Parts: sequence; structure tokens; C-alpha cells
Amino acid sequence: MAETASVRVGHCCPDAPNVDVHVDGDPAFEDVPFGEISEYAELSAESHDISVAPHGDDESVLDITIDLEADNAYSV
Repeated sequence: MAETASVRVGHCCPDAPNVDVHVDGDPAFEDVPFGEISEYAELSAESHDISVAPHGDDESVLDITIDLEADNAYSV
């Protein structure tokens, strides 16, 4: 069984529009408004590329890599 970590996403920038979050190039959370915190999602315990873009826009405003350890919970 693959080892996993729990990850949730929060939109904490009041002057930014709703955002889309991609994990390793795939949509993970879409149209997230300011102040919203998602439920936890399970991701494999390894490195993942995260990008954030204004909702419906292809150009990201944030690109990061996160390293997840098994059996841990993360807020991004």
C-alpha cells in the first residue's frame, strides 16, 4: 500500500481573485475563494509541484515544490 499524507489548501490573500490549484500539473482545487480552507485530500508521500493561478487563467502566480512525509497533515 502506498504511503500517503493529508493536504488541505487555504486561500489567504484578501486582494486576490478566486484561484485554481494544480498538483503535478493536474487540477486539484478549482475556483477557491478568499477565506476558504478545503477538506484534506490524500497525496502520495513524495515531492509534488504545486501551482496557483487566478481562476480560469493558465499563467500561475505561484509555483512551489512540497515534500510530503507519510502519515503527516499539511496546510498549504
